[in-house]
Amino acid sequence: MELGGKYKKKGKGLATWRKEKWVSVKEYLEGNIVECGDDKIGNKACRPTKRINKDTAITIQQVIKKFGKAKVKRAVNKKIKNMKLRLDWDTLTFS
Repeated sequence: MELGGKYKKKGKGLATWRKEKWVSVKEYLEGNIVECGDDKIGNKACRPTKRINKDTAITIQQVIKKFGKAKVKRAVNKKIKNMKLRLDWDTLTFS
């Protein structure tokens, strides 16, 4: 039995991520658009702004519409304080 295997590329990877326009949730709630991956800002909680296919994660606009800005802001602040927590954006609960 041979260990490992060959990498099979599924989709476009970063190209898809860039098309979805992922932004910092905290900055978005404050009225700023800061793309994730900008090391100067220290993005800790990010969501896409565009849905490009059925596999795109729930967008920041959908999260705000579902839970309201105040509840999203509380969840983001809790996430930023403890990055070990995993935030489920569909239910806004931590695990």
